[in-house]
Amino acid sequence: MKSVTLLVILVSITSFGTAYADSSSTMKGSGIALLNSGSPQMYVSSIRFLLSNHATIDSGLITISTDQGTIIERMKTDQWNFSYGTDGSFHASGPVISGNNTPYDMVLDGNRLLASVAGSLWKISAELKNNNQNYILEYLVSSKGHPNDNVTSYLTANVTIPNGNSVQASTGFFLPLNLEILQGTTVTWKNQDNIEHTVQSINSHGTSISMFNSPVLKTGDVFTYKFDKPGVYHYYCSIHPWRIGVVTVS
Repeated sequence: MKSVTLLVILVSITSFGTAYADSSSTMKGSGIALLNSGSPQMYVSSIRFLLSNHATIDSGLITISTDQGTIIERMKTDQWNFSYGTDGSFHASGPVISGNNTPYDMVLDGNRLLASVAGSLWKISAELKNNNQNYILEYLVSSKGHPNDNVTSYLTANVTIPNGNSVQASTGFFLPLNLEILQGTTVTWKNQDNIEHTVQSINSHGTSISMFNSPVLKTGDVFTYKFDKPGVYHYYCSIHPWRIGVVTVS
């Protein structure tokens, strides 16, 4: 039998819902894939599985469809392993079997792209293979509701203080000048200039306020602050007050 490789070229966002009452979750995603062979065919793939205790798969179904028909694989749930990383990513692996009793091994790797109290967005890479076939699929999966409560989500972002930042005529602003982040993100400023700087919060009129205030940052030093509430936050370098920046939290 010919080896088959699928490459996703378009993905639609569906849903990941969490029900805290029974600690169960359902994840599903769909993507359009192209058969990489001498006779290309268009495929639509979807995946859905039910988790209990966020680590045990109770049921799972994968479909790969073409104009000629649909392949349906069911997860052999008692042989699956499912684990989370501290950043909200997950890894899962186990066997699946198709309707005509063809066995496959499957691996899922999900990387959480963003998270907030409104939900999360994952990119999931999946591979199904046996001795004769190899399917490679990707999904984008969005969530509604809170992320899984046993996963610690670390939302981070970075601002660079570039070399030449102190020169009034230069374009060495804080990079990015207006950082847009989600509520709960920890921002790290790093001084990559060859002289010292500070990060001092100010109000919209340019007056210093006591929300966050770094010590003097030498070359290579960093300063972090976690933004817990939505809003627009202004700051500047108190040593070079013409250097201002903005953090917008949603």
